[in-house]
Amino acid sequence: MENRFQKAFTLLEIIFVIVVIGILSAIVAPSVKRATLQEAADQIVSHIRYTQHLALQDNKFSNTNPYWYKGRWQIIFGSSSFTDNQIAYSIFSDKGAYSGNPGISEFAKNPLNPTQFLTGGYSGVIKTSDKRAMKNLNIGKKYGVSSVIFSGGCSGAKRLAFDYLGRPLSGNMRSLTKKYSSSAKNFLLQQDCIITISNLSGEQKKIIITPETGYAYVN
Repeated sequence: MENRFQKAFTLLEIIFVIVVIGILSAIVAPSVKRATLQEAADQIVSHIRYTQHLALQDNKFSNTNPYWYKGRWQIIFGSSSFTDNQIAYSIFSDKGAYSGNPGISEFAKNPLNPTQFLTGGYSGVIKTSDKRAMKNLNIGKKYGVSSVIFSGGCSGAKRLAFDYLGRPLSGNMRSLTKKYSSSAKNFLLQQDCIITISNLSGEQKKIIITPETGYAYVN
């Protein structure tokens, strides 16, 4: 009867293969650059869309309050010692005196964890280190974003709001002093809002928000 031998890897051969894979990984890994700026842009777009969703679901209209429109859902960017001087953003709906700045009860809640607010930290209100804040909304610390510039239809702004139809508005609602019918409509975007985010390496990503529909995408 013919002897048959099954071929198999020896322990030494397996160890050799593992060592080779480890060496190759160490060489290749540093050359694979994580697209952190793209990740930041994608996250911001997702949260812009969520802000629009909140505006559509939460109609702020009031027959008794002529300034009801100042309570629009909005997304705002900024930095301070509360964000470790890094750029962060927050999603909120203004209330009461309509200061234009969120109080702790005015932040949107994380739909995946209601104990957290949709903020990366906000001056005088909540720090990035607070367990109620979302660390990834501090895009300076998380993704290395060093600059956020609004241009186009929202030039000079640092925030974007939405009305009950989901239409984007630019500017600070607090600055309006007249009733909605005579002034707030002027804040509707007339051209694309362009949000340019950059890092210290000079890389850039542009986020485009279109008028009327409020459609947001990364260019």
